[in-house]
Amino acid sequence: MKRLQLLGKSKYFSLISGPTKEEEEKPRPDVESPLLGANHSNSSESLLLDDTSSLMCLPQKVLLLILRNLDFNTLVTLCQVNSTFYNLITNEFLFQNIILGSKLSLLKFNALIHSEFHTSNITSHSGDHARHTQSKLQNARFLVRSIEFKNPQSQDSLLKYSKFYSKNDQNSVIAGSYKLDSYDKNLSKVKNIKTHDDVPTITSDRIKQLDKFESNYFHYTYIELMLDIIDYLPNLTKVVLSEVEPNFKIPLWYSVFNDGSRDFFKKIIKGQQSITNEDLRTFLISKNFVKEYESKYYSLPRLKILEIKANSKRQRSSNRQRHHQKLLLRPNLFCCFGIINELKLENMMIDTESLDTPMEFLPLFLKNENTELYSLQSPITSLTLNSCDVVPGNGILRLFHSYFKMVKNLSLLKINSKFDLLLCSCFPSLTNLTIDCNSKCFTNEQVVNESYYFQQRNHNADDDFDDCNSMTETLFEAPSDSKITTPPPTSSVVLSLNLNYISKTTGNDDSNNPSPNNNKKPAVLTPAQLQTFQRQRIPEFHSFYHYYKLLWERIPNQNISINVINIPFTNVYPSSPLSFWEHLVRTMVSDNETDENANDADDQETLIGYEAESERAGSPVPSAVPNLATAMDPELNTHHSYYWNNSVKRCMRDSLIKLRDRTLEYRDLDVEEFLQNVNLEKFFNNFQDPENFKDVPNINLWCFLRNLSKFKAVKIRMLRHFSSCTPRTRYDWELLLKPVLRVNVPIEVRDKDGFVLYSYGQE
Repeated sequence: MKRLQLLGKSKYFSLISGPTKEEEEKPRPDVESPLLGANHSNSSESLLLDDTSSLMCLPQKVLLLILRNLDFNTLVTLCQVNSTFYNLITNEFLFQNIILGSKLSLLKFNALIHSEFHTSNITSHSGDHARHTQSKLQNARFLVRSIEFKNPQSQDSLLKYSKFYSKNDQNSVIAGSYKLDSYDKNLSKVKNIKTHDDVPTITSDRIKQLDKFESNYFHYTYIELMLDIIDYLPNLTKVVLSEVEPNFKIPLWYSVFNDGSRDFFKKIIKGQQSITNEDLRTFLISKNFVKEYESKYYSLPRLKILEIKANSKRQRSSNRQRHHQKLLLRPNLFCCFGIINELKLENMMIDTESLDTPMEFLPLFLKNENTELYSLQSPITSLTLNSCDVVPGNGILRLFHSYFKMVKNLSLLKINSKFDLLLCSCFPSLTNLTIDCNSKCFTNEQVVNESYYFQQRNHNADDDFDDCNSMTETLFEAPSDSKITTPPPTSSVVLSLNLNYISKTTGNDDSNNPSPNNNKKPAVLTPAQLQTFQRQRIPEFHSFYHYYKLLWERIPNQNISINVINIPFTNVYPSSPLSFWEHLVRTMVSDNETDENANDADDQETLIGYEAESERAGSPVPSAVPNLATAMDPELNTHHSYYWNNSVKRCMRDSLIKLRDRTLEYRDLDVEEFLQNVNLEKFFNNFQDPENFKDVPNINLWCFLRNLSKFKAVKIRMLRHFSSCTPRTRYDWELLLKPVLRVNVPIEVRDKDGFVLYSYGQE
């Protein structure tokens, strides 16, 4: 394979020929259009170009911004308007991003770039303007910045280098290879094609020469064509493999370490394993081997961005075989591209074998830990995981830590599992972190019925029931006790849970932080609560944040800038613990001073839009779930002692003490006496009352922003465009981001299009 080519004058031809002597003698206007016929006068052309209101009068930078918003077909159409548009579009757009969808397209494009095709004017010019326009002609292969290979194939390469491949049978066609017929058979049909006198012709000689270039590469396999194209594009910065099937595999024959030596072929033929990172800690390596490997490593080609997208259409057909159909990441997928700076993976699966370190096939950085100890690290400095699955277990986190030691930029997009946030602690050199808050693992969380929080009554086996009682039991569900078995999803409990007053698993001691006495998760939302938040258009991320708050807190934040993307702030406002408890105290005092019935369920349903869960489809009958508003009535004297009540009271007591010390209004407040004289159970545990859980998203938002304030810098990108975002002034943004601004952390907010909505400080 040819590597980067030297710059120089092409010895081949250009597909568009230059002007002939007769054409140079003819007077022509400054700019001509191929769409103009011979009957068009020069006056009409001059009027077209002299119009001050046309696009041609705009500065080139402004014109480029306009053209970037057009699709490919529109750009091709504009190329036919005049030579100015043709030069601008061909040099700036048409060859920037190349997409090749089949092996035949690879063959034709490979022949095109090897023929040293130059972008040229579709009309001839003369004089100073001709010399000016000819200076803009560029070689097409120097214009390519990004290339995409759709649905790459590897069957022909696997068959070509298999043991069944016969070298003697030169005329056989390898599977997947194309042996194109020559164009000589159709040359009699091809005549000089001429549309207008001012449009260049396409002759049969050029078709012959193009066919000659294609015939030189028809025996190449798909991967060989792909690598030959990459090697012949000197300014290429990005390679994309899209719609990759699970059975795609790049043979190790195409490794960049393949120097054509017999030893390299023997390793592959005999199936010998390469030296790995574990071998470096077991065996002693000579200095000559290290020098030889380093000389090979630093002479390898470099690629800025490699993106691999697995075919997701086929994977969605069967959810049961999802893990078996996903493309597994293997070292041979990028062993042929050289040293990669940025790796982007989409819809792929990563396991322990994905992080193998075969240093004789895959370019890996050999780092000298000390005088005699070496370690292998991936040269990747930027990693993007888009909808990827990480198979847990078998020390996968430890392998991530040793393999991606050089990664500085990490992006987690469309996260499938919330536990993937633990990967953030596996990159010791991490400085920039991007997390997609609109991932399904953050918005599609579990909800439970109200019966989840109650214990069903169990009748003793010795009790005697007649046939009527037995029939009644089969027709109706067994009634539940009014005693709650796990911390309910109320604002008080969620706040205590977020501030670690209540433990989700095990506590420090039974008195201060008791552990739950069952396997039920605390503060899980009910369908009625979730529907209430959805009616208010509150984002699910803020409603469910207390589910995964502990995982967010485990993300490392020292000297790390975080970029939070696809997050909305619709109808939410951060509620601090002091403001929440102060509002709750005012509510308690007003309820004691007035005789109004604050527990009227019908009025609350009308004002807040809350419906009983029994009205939802599939919910239990009313007799199966007790009414907490009635069960917690002080006149009935049916209060229960819950193990989490003391934790919530401690959270409230600590906040009231801070509130008393900071404000004059509550200076005379006796906190202990207040907690003893006020009935707190209905505020702590009555999760059926919308007044007791309406502040859950606001509390979660405050905790989320407080966690962001620990990072070095914060960047937020909204979920929607500017026109769909809630209009906010700078003062509104400061109120919303107050938990972050209190610690003087640089913060920047942009909409989905990148327009800056708010900015404070500098990183």
